[in-house]
Amino acid sequence: LVDWQSEETKSDEELVRMIPKGVKVSTRKVWKFAMVGIIVSLCLVFSLALVYFMVTSGTRSLNTCEETVSRENVKELFPKNRYSLLSYFDGNKYGIYMNGRSDTTRNDDNSYLFRQDSNYLYATGVDIPDTSLFIYGESGKTVLFVPERDSFFAVWLGVKLTKKEMEQLYEVDLVLWQNQKVEYFQNISSAIDVIYVLDNSTIVPLKEEFNIDTVKLSYAFKKSREIKSSMEVDLMESVAIISANAHILMWKQRYQATYENQLESMYLQHCYYCGCRNQAYTPIFASGENGAILHYIDNNREIPDDSLVLVDAGSEYLGYGTDITRTFPINGRFSKRQTIVYEIVLEAQESCIDMLKPGAKWSDITDNARTSILNGLLKNDFITGTLEELLDLQIDRVFMPHGLGHFVGIDVHDTDPLYDQELKHGMVLTVEPGVYFNNVLLDEALQDDRKVHMNRDVIEEYREFGGVRIEDTIAISNDGPIILSEIAPKQINEIEHMLLY
Repeated sequence: LVDWQSEETKSDEELVRMIPKGVKVSTRKVWKFAMVGIIVSLCLVFSLALVYFMVTSGTRSLNTCEETVSRENVKELFPKNRYSLLSYFDGNKYGIYMNGRSDTTRNDDNSYLFRQDSNYLYATGVDIPDTSLFIYGESGKTVLFVPERDSFFAVWLGVKLTKKEMEQLYEVDLVLWQNQKVEYFQNISSAIDVIYVLDNSTIVPLKEEFNIDTVKLSYAFKKSREIKSSMEVDLMESVAIISANAHILMWKQRYQATYENQLESMYLQHCYYCGCRNQAYTPIFASGENGAILHYIDNNREIPDDSLVLVDAGSEYLGYGTDITRTFPINGRFSKRQTIVYEIVLEAQESCIDMLKPGAKWSDITDNARTSILNGLLKNDFITGTLEELLDLQIDRVFMPHGLGHFVGIDVHDTDPLYDQELKHGMVLTVEPGVYFNNVLLDEALQDDRKVHMNRDVIEEYREFGGVRIEDTIAISNDGPIILSEIAPKQINEIEHMLLY
């Protein structure tokens, strides 16, 4: 209708006269076809944008941290820890002496990533090797002994802080060189009656001049570390948020992974980026039947199609860690079988979390988990019999051969095991029920007196299933449990939504 090579502008009337006779013109149909074309084009653009977002959103988000950690934000934490520790001692003519860890190397001159002794780190926050600590019991005055580094050290590993800078960084009263330690202990020998140390391996300068106690300090650390201050809980929550986001971002990038270790690298990248260079423990990335191995750390298998992936991973900062486990379907959707097992575990965990409060006994919460797991297995025909029979034979141990949880703090398995303890405000612990189809345990149960309660036909269908574990780090509070790792989704619809979008 238009001569596009002509620069002459034609009016609508002229265009209409150019239409051959007999041809009808319907502007309504033209607009209809035009609108259809526009809608189709917009849908195509939107679809392409959605695919791009799904594939790359995790990668782009790696450049941001919703939560970060830094020493500056917790500089008052370690002096408070020391005062908590001193509250377990009486008198005034005593001191506390500790040695930090030395650097560890591979091939003589290549250092491993340094991780300080946990008790020492709790009391000092000092994250460099070869230091020692002395605390005056009467005043709480703290003296830190550090190695004096020469120019050779500076050339290879950098110039270290001055004494004054370390006093400010570590919030201690005095910093001295290690070679000044003997002289210092000579000067205080008349003012100190007893020095408390962790064990007999601690070498105290001029120890013949003092009474040495190797018992009380260990007890004081255990009791002090058991109850967390609000500042400790806040730091652990920050670490939990970083770790939970690392789980989520790994989910979103999973399309790029073929092997378990590739998923692990995606998780670790975000932890590093947000300031957590150390992990609280070796991460577990277990796909398919590897999910039935409780502490599987090989993380090197090709991920089977349509399998579940059990990821148990949590980072730490200045020793304070978190412990998070999530189990998700690699293809983005839970199958019917996966849903059955997952919901058994989720129901057990949620019912146990509801029981967490000061005064509750851990043994009662553990019994609730055992009963919940068995009821779920009974309901779905994995096992048969009465609940009493199954508990007596410990059938639940076939499917969940580990405890329900543990303390978390400056060690991921902090202080003593829980056992029959009464919960208190300030405790931080995990709740981590699971259901696993471990072939070793299944074969044993199918061959002894437990076999009459095992539904072999159903169980055989789950031989390569692996397992499901759901774990959160939780602070006990007078106002109810505080789930520090709450932002990591665990409802099936939430997980599937996060995986797909």
